[in-house]
Formats: sequence, C-alpha cells, structure tokens
Amino acid sequence: MTLPAIDLGLMTEHLSAHKGLIHKLRMYEGMVSYPTLRFLLELNQEMLHAHVEAMMAFIHPNYHGEVAIPPLPVLSLEELHGNGNIASQKSDKAITMESKSSSKMMANENFMSASLMKDANVRSVHVEMSYQQSTMQQLYREFADRMGWSIVTPTSERNQAEIYNHFYHMFSNE
Repeated sequence: MTLPAIDLGLMTEHLSAHKGLIHKLRMYEGMVSYPTLRFLLELNQEMLHAHVEAMMAFIHPNYHGEVAIPPLPVLSLEELHGNGNIASQKSDKAITMESKSSSKMMANENFMSASLMKDANVRSVHVEMSYQQSTMQQLYREFADRMGWSIVTPTSERNQAEIYNHFYHMFSNE
C-alpha cells in the first residue's frame, strides 16, 4: 500500500514520540509504589506498543490489508484500587500527573494528525488511538482523584443557572 506523504510523515513523528514515551513509562513503572499506578503504566505501555504495531503495519511497503488496534480492556478502577492501604511515595503523585498530561498531549496529537491524514484506514485508526489515549488520561485522573491529589472546584446551582440564562438569552434572540 502506498501511503500519502502526509500520512507517512505524521506517523514517523509519532513513532519517535512513542519510543520515548514507552521508555519513560517503563522507567516510571520501576519507581512507583502503588500497584494501581503500576498497572496503569503497564496498560499504557501495552496500548502504545499496539499503536506502534499498527503504524508499522501501515508503513510496511508490502502490507495491503486493513489495520486495526485492539480495544482497551474494560476496567473498574475501584476494583484495581482496592482498599488503598499502601503508602504512596511523593513521586507517585508527580508520575501520575505527568502520565495524565502525556496521555492528554498524545490524544490531542493523534486527533489533530487524524484530521490531516488522507488514507481512510490510517485516519480512523488514529482517531481510535486518540480515544484510547483520552481513556488513559481519564484513568490517571480517576486514580489521582481516589488518592486525593486532584483539586476540582465545584460550581453552584445558582452560578450554573446564571450562566445558562446568559447564553439562553443570547441565542434566543436569533
């Protein structure tokens, strides 16, 4: 299969980024104390390896079939997290936040790249890669929430109603 130059160029950038990210996650895995976080880092690496395999299949000059990536397993973070009786290290928080941020960046990168790609299969696989990265971001966020490391400022019903009314009036006059 001959790929459009833009698809090949974007994937060569992605492959280099994946190599670095897999290496970083492997290092993190050996540094963390919390089993749930270690599991998420392993899952992230497995997912990235599947993404690499898909891109390698696309760029192989003799490959002519459809390429797909395996779905992420359906997980319950509550089951993985358990009772939470293991003391975490200070580095666990930093690794969680950085891994969440990396997943967000990769999700955005894959989605933006997919919008530029010409080959339909390459594009759809990269949209799925983006979705999987976004799912990893969510899992890291849920883990951080459970550990008490996230700060989310809630809004009030009154504030939400004021904002709704503002936009309701803005658009109801059209």
